[in-house]
Amino acid sequence: MVQVDVANRISTAVVFKKDVTNTRIAYLEKDGRIVGKGYYTSMGAGEKKSFKTIEEARAWVHEIAPQDAEFVDNKNCSKDHYDNIGKNRRDFEEMWGIHNEPKDMVRLLNGSETYFDRCVGYCAFHKTYLTKQQLQTKACLNKECTKLIKIESKFWKERDQKQVEKRIRKALEVY
Repeated sequence: MVQVDVANRISTAVVFKKDVTNTRIAYLEKDGRIVGKGYYTSMGAGEKKSFKTIEEARAWVHEIAPQDAEFVDNKNCSKDHYDNIGKNRRDFEEMWGIHNEPKDMVRLLNGSETYFDRCVGYCAFHKTYLTKQQLQTKACLNKECTKLIKIESKFWKERDQKQVEKRIRKALEVY
């Protein structure tokens, strides 16, 4: 599989809803053809389309996004890219009404303390915070732990970006 260069992408959309992902990407082939590829995880199948105009391709990609969707420029995607992966997360402060400043000291799962800005999650079962390393060691994400509350941090944004890229690569594999 050849990764489509960002400069050739017309539009991309990754829509995540209840563990099902719908991905569509439209791009220019080297020979000038306008192609669209889509992948829908619940069916495990995809589609490939050809378009006569860029507007037609863009409209096909935009079909899966909400009416008020904001398509934004992203360093790894087209200038016309939409994804809602991060928007599915609820803010820790919103859920629990707890506000911590970045330099507040908090208790970690292993009993030690660290600055709040180093934490990526909160364990509602143990009532302690987790760093990125502890999250990976305890495999909270692999276990799909329902007691893990994600704290907004750079870690989750980078993880979302990797998920978006993975879903786009999957959509490009469909023939």
